[in-house]
Amino acid sequence: MMTLVLPPDGYPVTLEEAKAHARVEIDDDDTLIEGFIASATEYAEQHTQRAFLDQEWELWLECFPRDERWIEIPKPPLKTVEEIVYTDGNGDEQTLDAGLYRVLAPQGPKARKGMVLLLPGERWPSTARGEPDTVRIRFTAGYGDDYSSADLPQLIKDAIKVHVAEMYENRESTVLTGAILQEVPFSVNALLFPFIVDKFGV
Repeated sequence: MMTLVLPPDGYPVTLEEAKAHARVEIDDDDTLIEGFIASATEYAEQHTQRAFLDQEWELWLECFPRDERWIEIPKPPLKTVEEIVYTDGNGDEQTLDAGLYRVLAPQGPKARKGMVLLLPGERWPSTARGEPDTVRIRFTAGYGDDYSSADLPQLIKDAIKVHVAEMYENRESTVLTGAILQEVPFSVNALLFPFIVDKFGV
């Protein structure tokens, strides 16, 4: 289970960028367009399974791995792992010693999932039996703090702008009480395709 702890401060595309792409010169629809930016960003992040701007999450696990010496961290690119907390066999909450593991955080436009790796000779601790979500990993993921980050892929920004322009152009048939009803344009999915996690080794 995943829980968003601290959302990003803004979106990958600014209102000005979205309006320029959609060739909107009036300010009357700014609130509407801001809503489209939020919807397009949410779709793109879900479609690619990535975090665009820096955001803090908690990953909840039933227990530590029984056979593997690593834990995959979703929502690449991973930046940092703040802490790993678990419930021990006595029902007490413990923080896993950071000296027992290292964090693998691949970077780049098509970064793979990050990992928490046990160091040689170390073992995962035992957790409480019969209790759900006994392990909690808090981590930060994203390409940067804001839309101007040089690491944020331009194709992702372009996909969001195309999607916003499409929703604005066809707003009557596209949006009803905040829900996107129209099929997402092929061009949007084509721009996002190279960044989909777990596709073709990404």
